[in-house]
Amino acid sequence: MVDTGSSVNVLYLDVFKKLKLDDKKLTPIRTQLSGFTGATIEPEGLIRLPVEVGTYPKVARAEMEFIVVNLACVHNIILGRPGIAQIGAIISMPHLCMKFRTPAGVGVLRGDIRSARKCYVKAVQRNEGGSSRVNAIIKGSKAAIREQPEPAEEVEDIRLSDDYPERTVRIGATLPPDLRSSIVEVLREYADIFAWGPQDMPGIARSTICHHLTVNPAARPVK
Repeated sequence: MVDTGSSVNVLYLDVFKKLKLDDKKLTPIRTQLSGFTGATIEPEGLIRLPVEVGTYPKVARAEMEFIVVNLACVHNIILGRPGIAQIGAIISMPHLCMKFRTPAGVGVLRGDIRSARKCYVKAVQRNEGGSSRVNAIIKGSKAAIREQPEPAEEVEDIRLSDDYPERTVRIGATLPPDLRSSIVEVLREYADIFAWGPQDMPGIARSTICHHLTVNPAARPVK
């Protein structure tokens, strides 16, 4: 799996064993990994492996570092940003294609959309089965995770209009009565400046709020 969202190259422990690699070659690391679910993972270690990417004769070779993790996954490895940068690869998401320079010219990797779909289905089935696994992995630590800011004091919900009871704002619950009354009065007077949905933001160009996808049905998909 080629993943530009992963800050490390990942090798799964079962693949590590299938390659009959020596555990003694693993370098211990203390850095934890975190996935898109927010869960942290203790890696087994780090190992450097020779990697060949491409089809002969257009092959790129590099010594890459892989973080070994004890997780089950539908992929064998994750080629993250470090590996992509090492071979100087350029990725085209619309065409699902990766190109890179080699001594024999430009190498090209393309995949099979059917295989990609099978991997996706297997990953979803595992997730639904209660054995959720992470695919996108980044470096991190518990100390680096910042808590979301919370109000310093208790707050209360203020309804701005009787016609729309779901539209509320929060103000401090310990405000002096006179100040609270003044704030509520101002908020209700200018309630029309709040945008509760797209219908409350007229005049914005569609080019600003709409996304466009470039789809080429004739392109060959890649893994």
